[in-house]
Amino acid sequence: MTLSVLFFATGYWKRKEMRLHRIWMSLGVAANLVTAILLVVSVHAFAGSDMVKAGFVPIVPPYIVLAHRLLAVLAAVVMLAMVVTGILRKRSIHIALHYAFIPLYSIVYVSGLFIFEAGSP
Repeated sequence: MTLSVLFFATGYWKRKEMRLHRIWMSLGVAANLVTAILLVVSVHAFAGSDMVKAGFVPIVPPYIVLAHRLLAVLAAVVMLAMVVTGILRKRSIHIALHYAFIPLYSIVYVSGLFIFEAGSP
């Protein structure tokens, strides 16, 4: 996920250079989706849906983990909406969505760093 944050930041920085913006943002989306899929597969396919067994040990109450997951899904939906609006060149919608995506994705990323620790309980 850190890689996707770096790609997104670089893409945002290059927003005036459309070709570079598209490349960096595409890399950010790809890194995000690959990481999310690997995370879900590691928990559900390899650890029998037990996140602790998969090595993701929450150090907060379950409702905070649930809130993190819900915000992550919302951030993914907004990210995909940004991809679609970017491809379709719906600039005003695309720009409006980034006002939601940047803080939402930042909250999900940072909260993930603090609500889980690696290893076994």
